[in-house]
Amino acid sequence: MRTFIFEIGLFLIGIIIFLIDIFVKRNKGKIFGYLSSLLFFLLLLISTFLYLPSNKFGFSLDNFSFYLKILFLSAGIIGSIGSIQYVEEKIPDKSLEYFLLLIFSLIGMCFLVSSRNILLFFISFELISIPLYALAGFYKKDIRSSEVSLKFLLVGVFSSAILFFGLSFIYGSGSSGDFDILKENLKEASPILYLGMISFLVGLGFKIAAVPFHTWLPDTYEGAPSAFVSFLSVAPKAAGFSALIRFLFEVFPKENPLIPVIALISALTMTIGNLVALPQTNIKRLLAYSSIAHIGYMLVGIAAFNEMGISMVLFYLFTYLFSNMGIFLIVESQINSYNDERIDALKGLSQKNPILSLSMLIFLLSLGGIPFVAGFWAKLFVFLAGVKGGYWFLVLLGGVLAIVALYYYLMVAKRMYIEEIENNEKIKLTFPLKLSIGISTIGVLFFGIFPKILVNFSDWAIKGIIK
Repeated sequence: MRTFIFEIGLFLIGIIIFLIDIFVKRNKGKIFGYLSSLLFFLLLLISTFLYLPSNKFGFSLDNFSFYLKILFLSAGIIGSIGSIQYVEEKIPDKSLEYFLLLIFSLIGMCFLVSSRNILLFFISFELISIPLYALAGFYKKDIRSSEVSLKFLLVGVFSSAILFFGLSFIYGSGSSGDFDILKENLKEASPILYLGMISFLVGLGFKIAAVPFHTWLPDTYEGAPSAFVSFLSVAPKAAGFSALIRFLFEVFPKENPLIPVIALISALTMTIGNLVALPQTNIKRLLAYSSIAHIGYMLVGIAAFNEMGISMVLFYLFTYLFSNMGIFLIVESQINSYNDERIDALKGLSQKNPILSLSMLIFLLSLGGIPFVAGFWAKLFVFLAGVKGGYWFLVLLGGVLAIVALYYYLMVAKRMYIEEIENNEKIKLTFPLKLSIGISTIGVLFFGIFPKILVNFSDWAIKGIIK
């Protein structure tokens, strides 16, 4: 039972919410949001005390999967609280469905990071994706919502087909779907295996939105609700990276021909993401291209192909969770107040809401890699891993592009602190958004001041997966 403690716990949370819906008639969004986040937190605490490494039925609960499940639950806590206002105001009649789909996606993520069988791995990926397609199009009154949901679905189906195509060749090359047997059988790369590995990387590239498979991401982020995008921008990406790490270290041959390809994708992703972000005037599209750039930074750690690189990718994912979710929730409050997604709508925010503007500045500085917030350590450690892996050109390119990124982040800060107010209307900030933004701000500052805690946790997480 301990092997599936997270999955069973999340399933029970879904059952509890479903049963409560029978008796609750009003304020469902608020009740389900707070209850979900509270139960996620309790599950996180219980799992910490009951954690015991195990491997059953093609699933394993090891340090690596435990770390990522903690990350997913953390994203679920912030995402559930941050979604309360959106659910209450925009989709009050779909409160139950919204939170159940969020929970099912989290269950899929937990299964994915524990999967040690190709078929179970693919099914878990689909369990993650299908609820997300629906959540992206929940708000029918916004015409973009249905369009984005359809685009997201079509790209998701296409990428899943390519991914499954690659997995089938990997299965055929290794004569098994079990990761342990595949590792023994795939000592040398054959032409069929090469094809399977490339198809796998392409399919996964769509999932994590690495260049040149990124084109769906800006439209999705712009058209989907910001409260949902805050979750979408972090948790599914972390699941995708976990899948890549599992296959690189536990399935594919040690002499891996994908590493130079990943290095090239990293360079393209950092470059395109940062350069295309520069001319953006819509805050959600700017953050979308910023997210693409951060995928590129994390791929530096993957390309390093060493213990430090993988550990620091996990560190990066956890710090990125607080920065990115926090900033998208502030954007949600901006849209709720002004119905305006332009960056210029933030002009004079420091005068209207000094605390909110300070939180926004902290998130921007973290994403930009300024000392001493969490994002600074994430970039520094990933780049150090890249140097250790011999990828000097990637680190140099990443350093230059980090300066480019800092420019457009500070341009947003300039609008908040220096430029004159464009709209005198005060920004509306409900308690759930205050709470979720506050948690994110504390996370960024805490791990910026005490990064060693998370570094040690990340180092612990990769023990066993890298041999």
